[in-house]
Amino acid sequence: MDKSGAVIQVKDGNTLKQEIRLGEVSQFNLFGNVQLSTQAGQALCTSEVPVCYFSQGGWFYGITNGLKARNQRTLLQHNHIEPPETALRQLKALGEKAETASEPGVLLGIEGSAARVYFSEFAGMLKPAETASLMMRIEVRLQSSISALCSETGARRATR
Repeated sequence: MDKSGAVIQVKDGNTLKQEIRLGEVSQFNLFGNVQLSTQAGQALCTSEVPVCYFSQGGWFYGITNGLKARNQRTLLQHNHIEPPETALRQLKALGEKAETASEPGVLLGIEGSAARVYFSEFAGMLKPAETASLMMRIEVRLQSSISALCSETGARRATR
């Protein structure tokens, strides 16, 4: 797999088999002996598209993800009517902390904090008619995610 512009190219040797626009994919699952170029990997991470690696028989090996805090800051800068400096500074600091997170739980907490900052300013990236409906749905999903995370964390602590 390689990258050309905003397109991921799937090739067999030098023969182009398929082209996929980055904005039209939510996840890549690679099975067996597949090579992913550095450029394609970087583009997928920057676009927050997870890449899952499997054996030919379907055994899961691992996953590659981009840093959400940094990407949320970029989205806010480019799409918000007037990007708030405080939120941009917070997201920058959280992005830097995410790069040095010592374990998955710490990274999850940092990404949760970044999500709180990002979604608190999300309305500024929407047209006024879309704002109320979407913000209500986001708040419900965020509360559900937080509840699930708290339950999972509590269960882990109880088993220690």
